Amino acid sequence: MAVVAVLYCFFFILEFFDEDIYEIIGSNFKISQRKFFA
Repeated sequence: MAVVAVLYCFFFILEFFDEDIYEIIGSNFKISQRKFFA
């Protein structure tokens, strides 16, 4: 049961930070693209 609780909390945190993580990844990808083209 402890493992299930940890997994539940883990997925809850993933859902909570989902949009923020995508924004961070997107901004980092854009920055790396600028460095690549520059």
